[in-house]
Amino acid sequence: MVQTFSYIIWPYKYRKTHKRTQMDNFDQIYDAVKNVLNGRGAEDMTRQELMETLNQIMTTGLDTLGNIDEFLSQNGEIPPFFPPSRSTTRNPAAPENSLVLSPNLCEEIDLLKRSMTPYQVEAFTLGNKAFAAAVLKDVQLCEKLAYQALHLDIYCIDAWRALCSSLFSTAEGDAMILALREVRAFFIRKLRYLCYLGHGQFYIDPKGRPYLRLLIDLGHVALESDLLDIAIYTYEELTRLDSENGYGTHEALAACYLKIIGRLHRFPNTQPKRDLKHLEALLNHKIRPGSIIARWAKIMIAWEKKEKNWEKFAIQEYSRGQYSFKIVFGEVNIDAVQTHSLYEVTSFTNLCNKVECQNYGRFLMRATLDWPNFVIDLHRVVRRNVTPQIRQYVNSNVPVPPCEVNNNYKKQMREMGDNLLNQARTQLSNRQFQQALQTSAYCKRSYIEAIQPSKRFYIDMPFAVVSNRATAAYYLGMYNLCRIDTRFTIFIKNDHDRSYNRIPKLLEFFGAKQIMPDAMRLAEKAMDKSKPKEPEEWKQMAREAIGYLSLRMIILSVHNKLTDEIKEDIFNTGIEDTYTPINVNADLVPMLPWLGPNDIEPKVV
Repeated sequence: MVQTFSYIIWPYKYRKTHKRTQMDNFDQIYDAVKNVLNGRGAEDMTRQELMETLNQIMTTGLDTLGNIDEFLSQNGEIPPFFPPSRSTTRNPAAPENSLVLSPNLCEEIDLLKRSMTPYQVEAFTLGNKAFAAAVLKDVQLCEKLAYQALHLDIYCIDAWRALCSSLFSTAEGDAMILALREVRAFFIRKLRYLCYLGHGQFYIDPKGRPYLRLLIDLGHVALESDLLDIAIYTYEELTRLDSENGYGTHEALAACYLKIIGRLHRFPNTQPKRDLKHLEALLNHKIRPGSIIARWAKIMIAWEKKEKNWEKFAIQEYSRGQYSFKIVFGEVNIDAVQTHSLYEVTSFTNLCNKVECQNYGRFLMRATLDWPNFVIDLHRVVRRNVTPQIRQYVNSNVPVPPCEVNNNYKKQMREMGDNLLNQARTQLSNRQFQQALQTSAYCKRSYIEAIQPSKRFYIDMPFAVVSNRATAAYYLGMYNLCRIDTRFTIFIKNDHDRSYNRIPKLLEFFGAKQIMPDAMRLAEKAMDKSKPKEPEEWKQMAREAIGYLSLRMIILSVHNKLTDEIKEDIFNTGIEDTYTPINVNADLVPMLPWLGPNDIEPKVV
């Protein structure tokens, strides 16, 4: 079962609208927003009323299950790719004692007990309960449990996963991707020995499974954010590391291949290049032939090759069940399928089709969005007609990739960012920290859209966007988000003295005692106004501050494992630990048979 991530959900709608209507000013963007919200009470809103409710409405994601016990009884495990929804509403129906580990995770604990201390076992349990709380939209409980886990075992990957997932509800997907990259960069060092044991050992050895779950989170937030390149590199990495397909991610890679094949027809400059040969090699090597993704791939490949039997394949699939077709045609909400009770189906065939759609329906939907002509032809074959409704659905949902947005759109997004920045400043001065946190997230997203296709959000962005959110996060007790945004605040504005003053408090919370004396001296130096500092001195201070707040520095400091050599390496790395490529090199893990040694994620620009 999969749940949505979509940090770009509202600018993404603007992007598609802009491609069709060529909006020229902020007022037209505002009208477009109202159109998007049409039917949700937005028709009669004033501009001020709309902006006040935009935070809630524009980030309302697709609801998760309200009862974790029901979910566990139906599915046996919380799949690691079942992320929290975008809603920041705290779910009061998620008490801590209701968060029960799935049988698969309990089995994982049993396998690990011989090599884990009781504290590590407890941390593992708390970390996975924290992630379950994030699924249930309870950010406060998620962070509470995650920090409890980290205080027991700072190496608990699932606790860091949970903290990254909580960013989805409180910040935005870019922050979550940066956080996941940083966690990945540290733990792949620790798990490097698994790379040498043979191909795909990360699932076989239970110590590697939390790392796979981390990558699955990254792949899903990238796919739902239409960052197709990141999604492909991530799922290719998962296929390399999890040759047993223990988490069912090989089908996700096939869906990504289908998606980019369709996109390359419309946008030939899309990267990375993957074609039918890559897809067919994946299907032949890794995918179970009877899976729903394999069956749909067979239909789409035949259609792409203009083979006459594609219609026969489509009708055969339609006879198996209509749930997948309803998803592709936009006739049902994918989440309604995923959360629908399995007991209400009327036959075994329908039950099988429903379960398949619960597991892979979202991947199928995402893939077919980039095949508009195929979907229209498919509707003609199985429904015997092409209605205006299906044409409207297909044409209005064809994605426009980041590299294709034009300068007018970027200008409009920057203007929106400027307006939201002023709003966030006002909220912060009024100590409306929750509102300031959300507004800063929307503000950052606007600036991200304005610098597309770059993935370096800080390019030409005011430092106040992240400094405001860091302040709000600090007062709300969201220390991991505060840590991340404080690093970027200092990176953008080296002389932001108040951010330096926050460093010792953050390190104390995480228990990084080894570097506390140095961090306190740095903070005192930054706050000392008696002697002006030259820009070069601030630059050196910023280099140290960014290093002290890095995840690697904190974790090693907790266990007193820092050496001068390691510290210098962390200082030199700086914020690049949040932009580390996803894939390990071919000399560590063999490449997939259909890929070359250079088919890995390039440097993030």
